[in-house]
Order: sequence, then structure tokens, then C-alpha cells
Amino acid sequence: MAHRNKVLTLYRAILKTSKTWESASRIASDTEKESLYIASEARHLFRQNKHLSDEDSIKAAIKEAESRLEIALHYKNPWPRPSHIPQHSMLPLRDRRRKKSDKLLSQSKPAYLKSYDIGEKEQPEKG
Repeated sequence: MAHRNKVLTLYRAILKTSKTWESASRIASDTEKESLYIASEARHLFRQNKHLSDEDSIKAAIKEAESRLEIALHYKNPWPRPSHIPQHSMLPLRDRRRKKSDKLLSQSKPAYLKSYDIGEKEQPEKG
């Protein structure tokens, strides 16, 4: 319960940012898309993490949310920024050392992308 106020304040700040968001291109459709993305991503991640009870995982989730908000405000871009994978960390799928490769990949992920996993996200339909 100690983190409740901080989490609620952060959630309100993110939703307020989504309401006052203006895209870097200043095109109305871009602004609307980015604003909706901010609000829906916040709702999704806060609901996904509401069951957390471990002190360290709560702090990590708060740090991720703060980092993503600061990066979005600084760069005027709400979409996740790419993380760079260390050289030679990806091994072929058939390699027995794949677990080591996966571990290196997870360790190289920055704090603001811990909850963002392309494999878990639904891919938008084309067409």
C-alpha cells in the first residue's frame, strides 16, 4: 500500500498527458492516434501490473512508467524506442545455447521496455 499514492499520481499524470498530447508533426490525425495509444497503453500496463505485490517488481514497474513518460515528453514520440541488441548475443534457433542468448537479450532490454514484448503484443492487421 505504500506505493499506492505514487502509482495513482503517475497514472493520472500519464492520462493527463494523453489528453493534452500534441504530436511532433502537429497533424490532427497523428495527435489523435498518439493520444489514444498513450491512454490505452497506460490502461493495459497498469491493469497488467495491478497484481504485483513484490517490492522490487513494483519499483521496476514504476521506474518503467516514469521512464517511458519522460522519454515520450522529451522526444515528442509516445511509441517505444528501439533497444539495441549487443553484438553476437543472438544465436541461431537450432543452437543449444539459445537459453544463454535469450538471457543476454532480456538483460540488454532497457528499463522503459521491460513490459514491451513484440511477441506478446497483437500485431495490427494489414489492409
